[in-house]
Amino acid sequence: MAVKPVNTVSNPEQRDYLFAKAIPVKDSADVLQLINDLVDTADSCRPNCLGLAANQIWDGDVDAIPSVCVIYWAGVQPDNSDRWKVFINPTGNSSGPHIKDIEGCLSFPGKLPKMVKREKSFTVNYMGLDNIPDTLKVTKELARALQHEIDHLRGRVIYGKDEYR
Repeated sequence: MAVKPVNTVSNPEQRDYLFAKAIPVKDSADVLQLINDLVDTADSCRPNCLGLAANQIWDGDVDAIPSVCVIYWAGVQPDNSDRWKVFINPTGNSSGPHIKDIEGCLSFPGKLPKMVKREKSFTVNYMGLDNIPDTLKVTKELARALQHEIDHLRGRVIYGKDEYR
């Protein structure tokens, strides 16, 4: 387990990771080290971090980024267990009303937060650490954070590709 540097758009050697699409994971055992690194890195960025996607710390083959993200989960469970929830191969089903709110991104240091339109509630399909598919409906801040991280895994960011130049 290790705290990894967060890939930033201002670093030409890291930029491609942020715009790359992640690939599906077949077995959670294959990405346990990455998951631990995501949690350690995200923890080190608290309180400014609500989630982190593999693209943001990956330093391997740009075409082999695993589809994994973590979302800050403390306070969701009554016993405060599982501070970070792991989502493997997350995909979302959006429906219902949208809301605009301010978002920032660790991969764009120095950029002012931006108003982003997101689903108010969001249903995500994903694989858990036990390799069993699951579905979860989240709302408000969790919905926003999860949509943001899934966008990362799709190679999309809240700022346009040209906004960093």
